Amino acid sequence: MLVDGRTVEARHRFEADVCVIGGGAAAIVLTHELDNSDIQTLVIESGGFQTNQDVQSLSQGDTFGEPYCLSESRPRQFGGGTSAWGGLLQPLDPVDFEQRDWIPNSGWPLTRAGLDPYYARAQEIFFLPSMDYYEPAKAVATRSSAAPLPDTAILQTSVLHKMGNPYAHRPQYWKQIKRSKNVDIVIHSNVVELCADRSARIVNEVRVKTLQGNEFFVKARHFILAAGGIENARLLLASNQVQEAGLGNEHDLVGRNFMEHPYVRLGTVKSNRIDLTFYADGSWLQGSKIIPFLQLKPDVRAHHRLLGLKVEMCRLFPADGQRGIEAAKKLVIGLLNRQMPPDVLANGLKVATAPHHCLHYLIHRMSVSRVAALRRNAPVLLLAALEQAPVPTNRVVLTGERDDLGERKAALHFRVTDLDWDSFHRSIALIDAELRELGLERQENIPAPMASELQVPFGRHHMGTTRMHPDPKQGVVDENCQVHGVANLFVASSSVFPTGGHANATFTIAALTIRLADHLKSVLRS
Repeated sequence: MLVDGRTVEARHRFEADVCVIGGGAAAIVLTHELDNSDIQTLVIESGGFQTNQDVQSLSQGDTFGEPYCLSESRPRQFGGGTSAWGGLLQPLDPVDFEQRDWIPNSGWPLTRAGLDPYYARAQEIFFLPSMDYYEPAKAVATRSSAAPLPDTAILQTSVLHKMGNPYAHRPQYWKQIKRSKNVDIVIHSNVVELCADRSARIVNEVRVKTLQGNEFFVKARHFILAAGGIENARLLLASNQVQEAGLGNEHDLVGRNFMEHPYVRLGTVKSNRIDLTFYADGSWLQGSKIIPFLQLKPDVRAHHRLLGLKVEMCRLFPADGQRGIEAAKKLVIGLLNRQMPPDVLANGLKVATAPHHCLHYLIHRMSVSRVAALRRNAPVLLLAALEQAPVPTNRVVLTGERDDLGERKAALHFRVTDLDWDSFHRSIALIDAELRELGLERQENIPAPMASELQVPFGRHHMGTTRMHPDPKQGVVDENCQVHGVANLFVASSSVFPTGGHANATFTIAALTIRLADHLKSVLRS
């Protein structure tokens, strides 16, 4: 059942077994797992099925440190971050779960082997072929008629998946929810408070507001925070009627240890004798696109005391990176996704002011002349994705400024630290040396006109603000994603990641959410 919160009677109380706060990737996976059961599930989503500027303005907030836009990185609509998702899926490496003494606050209470069964189930949800992500790239390439670089003593080729059509993901599961007998969704509704009992050990209900002014409540046996790394922390901090510092924040950990995936352009690489087609264009395997990348081997990272880092290779086309081209890409993604970006007018104006660049780009991307750009020795862009160390001073806090609901806004204090940059520079030096041995020389300049705008500064992966640790003095949630000290409150989000590795977050969010769903079923049926 679909309910528009703007039409709900004031002071009305919904009741459910499970209340899910947020309608993004975690909520979609959780409802998929709980569907067709006797567990009555209610999902509360801030937005609707299209972008709405008034709703999106609720994500606005200040940032201190690195330039970062809180609003653009937090879409408020059904699907959440998947509304701008490219469909990339990659598990964390086994080493990412380990305690590494050169990385403060590292180590998960889970292992990669313990999460593998849930990664396997997540593959089915995302329509991926069953495969071992650590299968030698050579074997994958052989089946897909491509050629990888040889692994060296310190460097290896790994692969990640790209969904064949990531934009079909949310509509399919929306249809599933509409048919469901036990899953309901309330849209255009914003949870503003987790209402706990006097002991702060149980959440009795949540208070919900709409921009139209009505207020209602949801009472449930269990509550799941699935609103992302910024909003999860903001809501816990704002729920301070019983605990002044915020619910679950007895040890001042909520909002701390924020992490992202910084992306750095490394320049271009070119070879007259090595075919980089496999890296620059990927390959298809059973309807899923394989995208290879380079990374240092785990023992090398440990020996040199390095954070994680991966290097991808990307095609450069004429006019790629121009303002009009980047705006056109956003509009095309919006059309495919059936949801226009909030800045659709601004993007349309950029396209209109650079029609020649857009035409040039389309000719080379979609016409026969693209063959010229794909010649074997064409230069490719090297793009590095960095792991960040969890640092308590990188944090989400509440400000005195109020949003249109009358609630305190979030602010983000965030810097890429000296530890992060030191690891990055030493990793790139090692990779550079190996590439030269393989006959690939990196050029640090990017040919104009691409240099000015071909930038992906951050992955928009909000991690760490409700970190997982068995000790409540070191984490906000335990290994079952339950908020310490609050028996019926759980978190399904990358906000629980103790460390983030260099992998895109969605696949691990899905695996953890499936694991949480199994736990909830066990608890509710016991």
